[in-house]
Amino acid sequence: LLYFFLLIRIATAKDSHFKTPFYFFFTTTAIYGFITIFTFAIGTQFILTQNWAWVLKLFWVVNHIGAYGSTIGKLIIVVHRYSVLKSTNLAEN
Repeated sequence: LLYFFLLIRIATAKDSHFKTPFYFFFTTTAIYGFITIFTFAIGTQFILTQNWAWVLKLFWVVNHIGAYGSTIGKLIIVVHRYSVLKSTNLAEN
């Protein structure tokens, strides 16, 4: 819950530092992480029967999309941080 509050504070901040690509990918990765946790928590509440199998598959697909999105977002953050640190002027944008 506090992590969600942090994301709201970063998104609504007026400081230009929080509008950099790093924070964009940080919030995107966090949202994908929330999707993963939420769908896993909801998906584990269903008992696998023939009638509810499609719901479980739907949560499974959304959970995997969230996990892949979070992983790709973290990879982009690492590449971006590496490019910023390798540049001569350490320009964020």
